[in-house]
Amino acid sequence: GGAALGLTHCASLAADFTPAAQQFQQEGAQHFTEREGAPTGSVQLVECALSGTNRVFAAGQWYELRNGRWNVNAALGPQNDSRFVFAGQQGQPVEAAIPWREVRQILRAGATNWVVSPHLCLKVREDGDSVELPWPERLLVRQMVLSPRGVLHAASSDGLLAFNGTAWSPVEARDAGGRAWAVGDVLGVAFDAKGQLWFATKAGVGCRTAQGWRFYEGKDGLPWNDFTGICAGADGEVWFTTHLGVIRFDGKEWHYRQGPRWLPHDDVAQAAVDAQGNAWFATAAGIGCVERRPMTLAAKAEFYEQEIERYIKRTPFGYVAEAPLRRPGDKTSADPQDSDNDGLWTAMYGAGECFAYGATRDLKAKTRAKKAFEALRFLQKVTQDCPHAPPKGYIARTIRPVEWPDPNVGRLERDRQEQQRDRLWKVYEPRW
Repeated sequence: GGAALGLTHCASLAADFTPAAQQFQQEGAQHFTEREGAPTGSVQLVECALSGTNRVFAAGQWYELRNGRWNVNAALGPQNDSRFVFAGQQGQPVEAAIPWREVRQILRAGATNWVVSPHLCLKVREDGDSVELPWPERLLVRQMVLSPRGVLHAASSDGLLAFNGTAWSPVEARDAGGRAWAVGDVLGVAFDAKGQLWFATKAGVGCRTAQGWRFYEGKDGLPWNDFTGICAGADGEVWFTTHLGVIRFDGKEWHYRQGPRWLPHDDVAQAAVDAQGNAWFATAAGIGCVERRPMTLAAKAEFYEQEIERYIKRTPFGYVAEAPLRRPGDKTSADPQDSDNDGLWTAMYGAGECFAYGATRDLKAKTRAKKAFEALRFLQKVTQDCPHAPPKGYIARTIRPVEWPDPNVGRLERDRQEQQRDRLWKVYEPRW
């Protein structure tokens, strides 16, 4: 890389353009910590109640989110080793005769609930009645879901199954040519907002549309296949949880969300989507949320401008370069450093501000562009009139405050060692 000077000329026609007021759904992530009262270990269950209350179940306790803080719901605990207590429609305690550690899912339909474990499905009414549904002993339950008509479907270790009220029967998935698709071990199942049936396996994802089954594999854009479940949103999108992040499919594109930017932990056991379209995730290291907020492009640009001002710009000239974090994921620990690409990154930033001013006539963009230009010009001016001045016009790669350690100390020896490895390496004394 090297220093560069970015100049732009915008046609007068661009001045007539103003940022559209149209909003789009911007995704952002929230991680909850002990400061917000959230559990930080493995989360077993997550659900978004119709009442608007978001709940998670971790280490035998229910937590509810209210006014940005998670609080333990003492009315739903403590849990008994042989029983599981959860909230009914009105938030009242409902008991199920199943060890709480084994519970993997709660399905709800009015006053009727299905409490699911890997080997059991218990139908529990809020008036106290409870019935154990028949389930083949040798099979594992991965996930269960109710169809729009109230038919219970299960993703199992031996395929995709449907319950007719007395017994389970297989659901076949065949392509247009009549060929059965691999559904031996189904890892997740859901019905989307259109009533379409989805299932997930190691082979990929299947969807039963009005025109027949459609299948998605890696070649179709599916990012990962180690699924733990599926969750449908109100707008037709479908979330897939995996042992390595989460995936959202909007009907056209696959969106992969993985790593500390998006999740407290990549191993995600379960997801739930609230009425606002925010997706909540039970992970191996706490609860996370990928929220969707309406935002204009102008608002998004201003957000990043503030991030640059707060964490990245260096020296009174405002050089834009690297700013490594002292603590992972903590932007307040940003430590802006000098770089031999100070001129390059600052020029690119300044060019962007020129375009911004040409398109919007926003005086803030003009001010930022002029300041970026002065930073670039200083890289040329600063080399002159010093004891080791280069020829006029020579542009410095970077500048450092004099309060920082002298970068020339020990540099000559390092340069000589580098020249032994690379004969084209130049040795300068002093380099700074």
